Amino acid sequence: MSIAVFVTNESDAKTVIPWGARFAYADQTQFLVVVPRKSKGKESWNDIESKTDCGDRKVLQQIVSFVDELDESRFVMIGEQERPEESKDTRCKIIIREVISPDPERAFADAIAEMGIRLLLVPAHEGTKTDWETRLLLEAPCETMVIRGIFPDYGEPLQIAVATQGEPDTDIALD
Repeated sequence: MSIAVFVTNESDAKTVIPWGARFAYADQTQFLVVVPRKSKGKESWNDIESKTDCGDRKVLQQIVSFVDELDESRFVMIGEQERPEESKDTRCKIIIREVISPDPERAFADAIAEMGIRLLLVPAHEGTKTDWETRLLLEAPCETMVIRGIFPDYGEPLQIAVATQGEPDTDIALD
């Protein structure tokens, strides 16, 4: 099981990557960062393991930079092929993948369940939500959380709002 973010631009990366990394670290699970690229042809997924894998894609370069700035004693960037569940390393594993597809948002939404994603973090945007944000919030087969604001430093307390609708399991949100 993992925590994932879907990052479409540098601004979103700056917001959701620190939050996702902290949640994954606290949950002792891996953290998956997915970046879309529209392209004609067959769908494919590429692992991004270093800046050399980014090419001229600025959003990928920025994501790798954010990950490189995380505390090395807590986080390590790995490739999907390294089988993080078998590693003896106790640091939080961060996997960066690029989904290339005519409809990368749909490809990601369709892959969420098979990827074992338990929590999906979506960046908040002012005004109207994009189609992919709405699709992921409404159709994701996992818990979703909208993230707003820059992540505070590690010693500072977090402010988290939890929305509930009076469902039978609402008390779980308060734990």
